[in-house]
Amino acid sequence: MTPERNLLGHEAVHSPAPTSYRATVTERAEERRANARKWVAVALATVLMVMDFILFIFGFATGTGEETILAGGMIGIGLGLVPGVFVVAALVSQHPRGFRAAALATLLWAVVFVPISIVNLPLALVAGFGVGGVVAFRRDDVHSIRTRLVAVLICVVYTLVVQRFSPAAGILAGAPLPFAAIAIVDSMKARQAVPDS
Repeated sequence: MTPERNLLGHEAVHSPAPTSYRATVTERAEERRANARKWVAVALATVLMVMDFILFIFGFATGTGEETILAGGMIGIGLGLVPGVFVVAALVSQHPRGFRAAALATLLWAVVFVPISIVNLPLALVAGFGVGGVVAFRRDDVHSIRTRLVAVLICVVYTLVVQRFSPAAGILAGAPLPFAAIAIVDSMKARQAVPDS
């Protein structure tokens, strides 16, 4: 194969791409893959979380008498589903210690949920799943627990505002929000960490 020559007849030498440029491209590709995994985990875990919301809300709202057994069953299924939500969040997002993170998330959920549920059940679910999601989803070096907690706090405040103006809408208004909010702030932190060039 004849080598390429420049206008002076000398053989052209092609310099390889700078190492820093290749590293940046690699980082961006890895960030996109991690972000895609995170959103798949968010979607699956959110579906389970919304199901759990419905079980708890209808379970606690069901009257006494013959319906007590039905209410107890719904609440029991809801409680059993809580660890599953966090297991899906941890494993699908490829948390390096998935089951341990899911167990810690379930513990935090209980610590947050129990006291708040005495006065506001929907808010307790939003706060509990939000705080659990902070530790359940994979957290890379660029991600921040503080920003995740801020995202959860915003979801809690939003739920309170909706409940203030429309109690009926406020019941499930915050159900799909906590995990998505965590993924959004993680994506923002990841983009800030990757240089532009």
